[in-house]
Parts: sequence; C-alpha cells; structure tokens
Amino acid sequence: MAAEQVVDGTLSKSTTIGEADTGGIEYGLPLQEVYKLAFNFYKGMLLCKNAHKLIQTILSRKRRQSFPL
Repeated sequence: MAAEQVVDGTLSKSTTIGEADTGGIEYGLPLQEVYKLAFNFYKGMLLCKNAHKLIQTILSRKRRQSFPL
C-alpha cells in the first residue's frame, strides 16, 4: 500500500515494504532463468535436508555404541 507524506510542502508517495510484486519481470529476468534459480534453490534445500538426516543417523549410532543397554 502506498503511503502519502508531505515533504517540504509537497505531496509525495512512498512505497512501503512488500508493495512491489516483483516476479522477476521488472529486473528483466526471463522465465526460464527464474525457473532455473528456483530449481537450484530446491536442490540446495534437499541437499541440506539429506545432510542433516545423515548427521542425525551418525550421531544416533554413536550414542547407541557408547551407551549399550
């Protein structure tokens, strides 16, 4: 939403955060580039998730070995 404010006796509009709906069009990014960036971000998230799962598995195995029941 645009907010109107008076600066030096003149009325000016200021853009608040979240107003601009930028889907990459204003920056001149082609849609294929946007898809590629989103896909690489998704792959990175999966990589982090798998690494976290692997670390948790290793830590749980170490705990079981050091404290046998």
